Amino acid sequence: MSTQPAPPCPGCDALPGRRHHPDCDVARCRQTGLQRAACDQPHDHGDDPWTGTYPGDAECRAFGWMMPAPFEEFPDLNRLYGEAVWDPHTGQWTRPSTPTNPGDQH
Repeated sequence: MSTQPAPPCPGCDALPGRRHHPDCDVARCRQTGLQRAACDQPHDHGDDPWTGTYPGDAECRAFGWMMPAPFEEFPDLNRLYGEAVWDPHTGQWTRPSTPTNPGDQH
């Protein structure tokens, strides 16, 4: 069984493990977790290497935050950016401490 190599970045063609192009719209600011190219904050945006998956995809899948049918195989990145909390130390999105949707409370 062979595994497919991870695809290059859709925004700048960086290979997995390589840095994004400075103007890449997929690259994330390491301080905010949002688009690096659009971040106008006066801080170091850091390096964000391409991992082979779209930023936030893994967190959405781990949280169970997927789009409704018929797009349920796609992560709900809008929900992630609106509800999750960015941790600049780990470079990952974390679940909010209190669920915001009644369906998330167990």
